[in-house]
Amino acid sequence: MVRSAPPVAAGMLALAIAFWQLSTATAQQYPVTCENGMDVMVLIGALSDRAYQEQRDGDVDDACFTVLQMIELQDSLIQAHKSCGWVSLAVQGETLLRQYKNMYKQFDCAE
Repeated sequence: MVRSAPPVAAGMLALAIAFWQLSTATAQQYPVTCENGMDVMVLIGALSDRAYQEQRDGDVDDACFTVLQMIELQDSLIQAHKSCGWVSLAVQGETLLRQYKNMYKQFDCAE
């Protein structure tokens, strides 16, 4: 009998693949929709962790680039939420977008 990977492991593999794709992609290359919004939120969280780690490691340019990816994805997510009529999620997303822009400033990234 062949055993398949547990659902959690399969989900983590999908998340790892998506995170790898996002590490070089921009919001234009990774379309954000109402259907994949939750995945995008998880990926933004992973990118946030990555940005803080890069900043701690002294990789300021990489950290700034990662935060820019977060900002692009969050902006796309806000637009997707608005297009779906999910106004409250869009408003929450705008709050997060301001936090990511502040993070960009805190990391001393060029404007």
